[in-house]
Amino acid sequence: EGFTTTINIYAPVSGYIISVDGNIGKFVDSYAFIYEIANIDELFLSFELPGALYNKIHKNMAIKFSLSEGRNILSGAKIKNIGQVFNTETNTVNIIAQPDSVNKTYRPGMNTEVIIAFDDELRLSLPEEAIIRSINNTYVFIKDKNTFNRVLIETGISNNGYTIVENASFGLEIPYHDD
Repeated sequence: EGFTTTINIYAPVSGYIISVDGNIGKFVDSYAFIYEIANIDELFLSFELPGALYNKIHKNMAIKFSLSEGRNILSGAKIKNIGQVFNTETNTVNIIAQPDSVNKTYRPGMNTEVIIAFDDELRLSLPEEAIIRSINNTYVFIKDKNTFNRVLIETGISNNGYTIVENASFGLEIPYHDD
């Protein structure tokens, strides 16, 4: 009494069903979620930002991201929403960013790596394979006419196969290449 055995459901958006909470034969309340649909034409990035970086970001800030599935292709996005409540267990806050363009290979739930640049300072970065690491020190070899000199360096952040050299004061001419 008062039960309907079938009902037609029309989705408010087109897309893919990414989770199912109701199935054939299951009774559901009128306010219950039955399906979750993702509109792949309007995907967003959602990631957790460490609390220490919270005051360094702002809405509409440009970021870069890449898919973690072994691809080194960087894409652009802009921060659209900065969470206001911190996760006390991880000391992080949720950030939502909108990709600059939608790639047909993006799917809900894909893992991504996010890169946020906090300054416009140019820094020397070298391919990982150019850096020699020993137990206590890190070196590079610099060509000087017909010989190579071992130079002690301090390294910074590594990403996408490159590492920042923090003390790049050993007389290198650094070509600037703007992508």
